Amino acid sequence: MLVVDDSSVVRTVVERSLRDASVEPVDEVLQAADGSEALTRIADGPVDVILSDVNMPNVDGIEFLRRLRGSRHKGVPVVMITTEGDEGTVLEAISLGAKAFIRKPFTPEQVSTALKRALSPRVPGVRSATPVAAEELSQIVERSVLRVFKIAVPVPVRFVGWDSFDDLPSFDGVVAMVTTMGNWVCANLCHCDDELACLVGAKMLMDEVASVDAQALDGIGELTNMIVGRMKGELESGMGPLELGIPAVVFGKNFLARPSTYAGWVETRFDCDGRRMSIWFSVEPNQCRVTEGDRARGA
Repeated sequence: MLVVDDSSVVRTVVERSLRDASVEPVDEVLQAADGSEALTRIADGPVDVILSDVNMPNVDGIEFLRRLRGSRHKGVPVVMITTEGDEGTVLEAISLGAKAFIRKPFTPEQVSTALKRALSPRVPGVRSATPVAAEELSQIVERSVLRVFKIAVPVPVRFVGWDSFDDLPSFDGVVAMVTTMGNWVCANLCHCDDELACLVGAKMLMDEVASVDAQALDGIGELTNMIVGRMKGELESGMGPLELGIPAVVFGKNFLARPSTYAGWVETRFDCDGRRMSIWFSVEPNQCRVTEGDRARGA
């Protein structure tokens, strides 16, 4: 393993965290003070994984990634070490091949999570460079759904499970979509059948809803908005500020609700009083922000 940072104190802290993380036995941890020295270290002998700071003198983390990508060592996984406010730079790092990132200050557990993400082979539906792993995301969804139902929709609900997919299936029933956007763009879909849509509408309106009408659709849209709003609070710790969009709701049979640019989805399933509900989530870097960052640097 190789730790790259211009601060000897940070390098020592990272090395200690690597040993405490215990992802796998750590025999030797090499150190480098900048990207140039790191490239020399790599040329002297192979390394399994690299943890690199972004802001360094001489050759910084981004330029190091760029040079590494053009070398025969481009397959070595890299975890970027960042500070608050570096989100735009992280997006550029991902475009250059970074597999994961951690923010200062960090814990050994966070280092362990980032290393597992960087060293694991790609799983369908999980983007290796996203700031939240699939299982971690499903836990955020679970907490958000259970909390919203407890407060706003008095219907028995329980977590059933989660899976990851490369693409969305076709849907029957009701689908509500809410996006959140910042340096990351997140698509959030809530899918349920017409019976659950009517039940949710009735519970929220405290009145009978016999069919999927405008009120039932509005109820599912607002339910999705509340769930995503609670998810947003947890996701922002890893993604930076996110803006909540306006719900869009569709009802029909055998239709596609796929945003055209998204690939890779995590589905989290729930049982709501005997009826199934799924929350689908996908995240990717906001390419507009990357372009703006490149333009600001004169790229």
